[in-house]
Amino acid sequence: MSTIIATTVQAGAIQSTAGGPVTLTKQHGTKSWCNFNGQGTVAIRDSFNVDSLTDNGTGLYQTNFSNNMSNTDYSALVTSKKASTNGRIGVTALDYYNNTTNPLSADNARFQFSGTGDSAGITTDVSHCCTGINGDLA
Repeated sequence: MSTIIATTVQAGAIQSTAGGPVTLTKQHGTKSWCNFNGQGTVAIRDSFNVDSLTDNGTGLYQTNFSNNMSNTDYSALVTSKKASTNGRIGVTALDYYNNTTNPLSADNARFQFSGTGDSAGITTDVSHCCTGINGDLA
């Protein structure tokens, strides 16, 4: 493997002679992301650095990392969509619902999805869940 050190890089067309993906050598990329179905039998649609998904109850999910984070001070980004006849969209939060300790650990992150409007504050399963984790890997 070769190492290139540069202060400025400019390219018109980028080509890889090795044919493989670029390896991040600094800690500046998204370290984990997951797109999953949270209704019925939960299932990962696609992911990066997610080993498995845990259904912790209605609207409560946990993504388990393949490679641990270095600490619990990372950033967790979450979006969701609830497929329903009333069109209410889920509100996303880190899961303090069942656990008063930090919902972020080095090997997983827990999320809670709640309804809006008439069902505000009530946890609910959502059809599309997307998570992103930014921080340092262990």
